[in-house]
Amino acid sequence: SSPTHLEVPSFFWNVHWQCSIGARGSSSSCKERVARRFVQLAQEANAQIVTSIELSNGMSEPVGLPALGLEGWTQVNGPCSKGGSGGDSAALAFAPDWVVEKSGGGCLRHDW
Repeated sequence: SSPTHLEVPSFFWNVHWQCSIGARGSSSSCKERVARRFVQLAQEANAQIVTSIELSNGMSEPVGLPALGLEGWTQVNGPCSKGGSGGDSAALAFAPDWVVEKSGGGCLRHDW
C-alpha cells in the first residue's frame, strides 16, 4: 500500500527572552506587540499546531496562548528553570480538533 501523508499546518516562533521582559534594548511593549502578531501569523497560516519559544511571563513561564486569541486551543507548557536564574520557556498549542493525551515539560537545552 502507498504511504499515508498527513499535512499539519504549523507555526513556530522564537521571540527571544529580551522581548518578553523588555531587556537589552527591547521596549516594555515588545511582548504585547509580539503576542498579538504571533496569533495573527498563526491564524493567517491556518496553523493547527503552534509553538512559542521565550514568549513568557518572566523568564520561564510561557504566556497563555489561548488567552491571546487562540480560543479553544489546548496549550502544553515546557518551562525550564535552572539554578534560580530563569531558563527556557516553550509552549505548544493545539487547535480545537486535536486531543492531547499526554504531555511533559522540560528544558530546551541540556548542556548547562
